[in-house]
Amino acid sequence: LIDLYPIASKKAKENIEIMEKARQITFHLQNNHSGYKALWRTIMKISLKDMKEIYEQLNVKFDLWLGESDAEKFIPEMLEYLKEKNMIQESEGAEVIEVSEEEDKLEIPPLLLVKSNKTVSYETTDMATLWDRIKTYNPDEIWYVADKRQELHFTQVFRASYKSEIVPLTTKLEFIGFGTMNGVDGRPFKTRDGGVMSLRELLHLVEKETEKIAAIAQDFRDKIKDLPFEIVSECMSNAVTPLKPLTAKASDIFNILKNEYGIWICPNGGNLKDVLFRVGHIGALTKEDNDTLITALKDLQKRGII
Repeated sequence: LIDLYPIASKKAKENIEIMEKARQITFHLQNNHSGYKALWRTIMKISLKDMKEIYEQLNVKFDLWLGESDAEKFIPEMLEYLKEKNMIQESEGAEVIEVSEEEDKLEIPPLLLVKSNKTVSYETTDMATLWDRIKTYNPDEIWYVADKRQELHFTQVFRASYKSEIVPLTTKLEFIGFGTMNGVDGRPFKTRDGGVMSLRELLHLVEKETEKIAAIAQDFRDKIKDLPFEIVSECMSNAVTPLKPLTAKASDIFNILKNEYGIWICPNGGNLKDVLFRVGHIGALTKEDNDTLITALKDLQKRGII
């Protein structure tokens, strides 16, 4: 499925006939065509199983597993309500809701409810979801956490929902936008374009990197045991080891290592300047770097500095 999505997207962009066929299938799927619906259920089953496994790995749990398709059954009732409220306008064969306001500094296009080919949009299913949430839960606040590039989309949905009184003004709707994961060209990855690292792959990389850092940290802590330092934290992260010199000032050790050995450790400031320094273990550091630092510290010991 991960491979098929970008392939199909590319073919649809390059061939208008394939794009039109995809639109027709979307229409039939939204109108419960038995064959397409059965295929969709199979795909959903595979996707949902994969998502649940990844969220379990992250220790993330949801009370409800509801997607865009779960709102489809509310759309006819909601559209009928909107028509009775005279909220819907026709525009080039499509049905829209005007959401612009006089104080807008940027143009806010009308919300697209039903496309000219009679398929519904993301905006429609989002409004139908709000329709259900208000009726079922009547919450005080509803938060949407999504890509920051979706801000215009949610501005349209929120305005249309308030304007139509699907959502009462006493219920706060809030969009919380997060950043993008970008490629080497500085442009955001797009799933439909392919070449995007999956969350499963990313988790695997994080686990491997964490194991590497933990091994480097433990290696350093084992090698420092015979030197006159005290590890001052009882619950250390793998990122750094905080050390308290027992026979010298921490600031003196920092300066000598930097100026005479070309080795940088992390100094402390303020009252801890002469008491504590830290040794980092993340990034491109290796066990060989640990050996270089330990050798320098042993040399300081031989010189009577520590």
